Amino acid sequence: MDPSFATKQGPWNPDRQWADPLITLLMLLCVFLGMVHLRVRSTSTARPPERVGLLGRVAEVQALGQSLGKGAGAFKGSLPGLRERMDNPWDKALLSVLLAESSDPKERATAKDLALSGPLPAGPGAAFRKGWAWAYADGPAVGEQDQKALLQALGDDFGARLLKAKWAEKQGQDGARLRQEAEALAMGRVLLFGLSGLFVVVLALGGVAFAIMLIITRKVPRRFSPMVYGMSPRAALLVFFGWLTVQMCSGFLIALLVAVLPFLKPVALPMAYGLQAFMGVYFLCAAEGITLKQLAHRLAPGSHGRSLTWGLGFLALALASVLAVALLMSPFLRTAQPPQKELLELVGKTRGPFALPLLFLTVAVVAPCFEELMFRGFLLPFLSQHLKSLRGGTFMALLATGLLFGLIHLQPTALPTLSTLGIVLGLAVLRTGNLLTSILVHGLWNGGVFLFMRFFLT
Repeated sequence: MDPSFATKQGPWNPDRQWADPLITLLMLLCVFLGMVHLRVRSTSTARPPERVGLLGRVAEVQALGQSLGKGAGAFKGSLPGLRERMDNPWDKALLSVLLAESSDPKERATAKDLALSGPLPAGPGAAFRKGWAWAYADGPAVGEQDQKALLQALGDDFGARLLKAKWAEKQGQDGARLRQEAEALAMGRVLLFGLSGLFVVVLALGGVAFAIMLIITRKVPRRFSPMVYGMSPRAALLVFFGWLTVQMCSGFLIALLVAVLPFLKPVALPMAYGLQAFMGVYFLCAAEGITLKQLAHRLAPGSHGRSLTWGLGFLALALASVLAVALLMSPFLRTAQPPQKELLELVGKTRGPFALPLLFLTVAVVAPCFEELMFRGFLLPFLSQHLKSLRGGTFMALLATGLLFGLIHLQPTALPTLSTLGIVLGLAVLRTGNLLTSILVHGLWNGGVFLFMRFFLT
């Protein structure tokens, strides 16, 4: 981006006669588009899932873990308790297979009720009932095509392979060998789950210690100059709502482009984020009257190494804070869809040697850079600057930008945790004065969630 990108007049101060109506129009447009997005998402959520989901994978790991010390098929434990938390019929179908392998008659009775009663799972639901009855209730055999379809819907992993082993036994084949293969293949997932859990616990404890350190050192003088913007509040509102409009329209625009050029579907999300990033940076630089290089120097001054090191501490603090909020909110959101459902489905559907790495770069690099620029690189310092005359003005700016960060994702059930993450990211910038700190935290967070879902939940 060349220096001519900057305005010659310096920071922008638009005339109120046309700026105020335009701000109102953009605000109303953003509200309307937000309602459309929520409507589309609610319709997508209401569509019956056609394969196993998050809780089904958790049940598999729990079942395998319980069976390791008791021999194959001995799944007696807390598995039935997962039933009340499951709203995905395929999760319940998978649970019915796991419970049918139990040595407890009550759990086997629960398995039969889960498998053969209630609404059919979407997709090969009828084939699943026939396949389950063939395996555990002496029903007729099912064809190879139906077997393949329902095993894929069950995730084609530990539980599905147990069902396949039962079919083999019904046909006089060696089911024990298939069970051993199923356990061997699933052990990697159990190990990953255990190591991930240990890592989360250690990192969360580190976050508590880091929070104590921040409290102790809160009065230490800061060695940086706060980010200052010269544009007027009207210009800032035009920048923010202009960017928000582009963000909400980009998905529709890219969807239309993909409808005309279907081969672009694997890069649809990167294209949408790329459009948002370009326009957001354009609006910000043009309104402030600076070049992209000048903006970068303003946002990331001082020692980058020190700021990035602090990022590891704020990552631990973010994890501890989000876990605490999630635990507090869990009684109210027990039956809600997991906030990462859309990302889970997107990761699960993405295939190919180029599409998946590109999706990872978009989620872990492009999205954090752009979102941090707008929320912690622009809105937070701008609000802090204009609220500094009020007592607690910086704290108010921190809470406001954190809440906006949560709202912008249009995931009502995830609002408490996303807003908490946004507040911690804001604290990182206020403490270090360097946007690279929050970008690192945000990128590691998104990248960690992506990899966990890719290697554990899909």
